Amino acid sequence: MRPSFVLLAFLLGFASAVTESYNGQYADNCPSLCAHAGPSPANWTNIHHVRNLESCDQTVLFGLNIHNSVTDPNTILTIRACVASHGQTYEAAASPDVPQQPSQHNLVVAESCGAKVVKTAFTPQVGPSTLSKASSPAPQSTHVAEATRQLALFVDKSAECGTTILFAKHKSAVVGVYSGAQITKHAVRGFLDSFAEKQTSTVQICQPASAALTVGVVSAGFVDLAAAQVAIKDWNNGLCLDETIPATPVSMDVLVSTVDNSFNAPTNTTTISHDNITARGKP
Repeated sequence: MRPSFVLLAFLLGFASAVTESYNGQYADNCPSLCAHAGPSPANWTNIHHVRNLESCDQTVLFGLNIHNSVTDPNTILTIRACVASHGQTYEAAASPDVPQQPSQHNLVVAESCGAKVVKTAFTPQVGPSTLSKASSPAPQSTHVAEATRQLALFVDKSAECGTTILFAKHKSAVVGVYSGAQITKHAVRGFLDSFAEKQTSTVQICQPASAALTVGVVSAGFVDLAAAQVAIKDWNNGLCLDETIPATPVSMDVLVSTVDNSFNAPTNTTTISHDNITARGKP
């Protein structure tokens, strides 16, 4: 009887350690491994409660609908998430095929989403050490650095085209990144790398002309995920965070149409300040 009892206890313990879902097997309290799920968030584990992210003690990449507040009890959340394992590398996602445009537009379709890369000067704006809407102290800098590092690794291998909205959680910290469609993924990688060194809650390059030229990173304690979500939503909606100060100018690669020979990046943000955001003005 004793061997049977031991075997039964072992099987019950194993059953509680592994969960089966239509996205595959994954350890209890954590989504599937990014290495198994692949680089497309469409194949990541679907989670419907923030507490399921909070209970995972691994580094987690995740995406969510930024317009559905994580604190709204009436909202049904769908969070797509995967666990970044040690030494994680992310296989490059293939860029979508870009159809050849009519010749009368004189458009040369390149690998970079039918656009050319132009190096452009911007002035980043740095926020306070703790997010103003946060209810808790700033997370440990080492936790922020690891979450940021995994975001940088993923973004660097992502498909070049389109807007990027993604979060990463590591222990006490959550970090979110927004980049408009005209910011190259290589530039976003560099922006994330520099953010990890600044020990600040936000850094943004926020342009009045278009969210496509905006890039921002926000960090907070995981309990303040909602505040980080608001910052990402503001950038996506054409708003700039206030309570920032100018930092050293940087040069970044941006994508512009090959039919546009007069591209000039806006250099200032304006004007109407309210609560925690600044509305974009007309250039």
